[in-house]
Amino acid sequence: MCEREIQEFLDRFDDATYDMRFLCEKGKTTPRNVYFYIQRGLIPKAVGSGPSARYTEEHVARLQALYHLRSRGWMLHEIRIHLDGLTREQLFHAARNASQEDVMKVIRGWLRDLAGTSMPSPDAPSSPPKPHPTRLVIADGLELLVAEKLLGRVASQRARLEWTIRDIVGVDPPEPTDQPDPFDEPDPLEME
Repeated sequence: MCEREIQEFLDRFDDATYDMRFLCEKGKTTPRNVYFYIQRGLIPKAVGSGPSARYTEEHVARLQALYHLRSRGWMLHEIRIHLDGLTREQLFHAARNASQEDVMKVIRGWLRDLAGTSMPSPDAPSSPPKPHPTRLVIADGLELLVAEKLLGRVASQRARLEWTIRDIVGVDPPEPTDQPDPFDEPDPLEME
């Protein structure tokens, strides 16, 4: 696939020009399935409503990727998580049923990002490093990732936040531990 095709896709990404018939034809599905997929969060809502509703290149690409992934036996919840994690360019490749090798390149890139390594990808342009979120363990198997810009708010409301999350998912309060709290910062008044 050439760079020109990708650029054209990216340029049209947000243009709401497609009607339901075109969307169903390109996505190899039915209007009923389109409404179901919208309801399940697999594709975004249409621009407008009723007969004048229009769809974007994102709708088409997500439906095409959904079709390919379903044919490989993926479950809808797995597809939603996968599609939500894709960049626009990755969505372009997923919609065109990228080869297993292409998919592995994408997955290896994600793993490099997760590991925080600076190992360059052989065929990807370098990009600025992404800030890593702070991991807050709420309970065994339950973690909250907090972006750096929200650390202060989360730290100031940590007990309340933890209690609320534990209450929602039905997890008992934590046992006391001697482990340092990643959110504990020295109080500037105590340092004087």
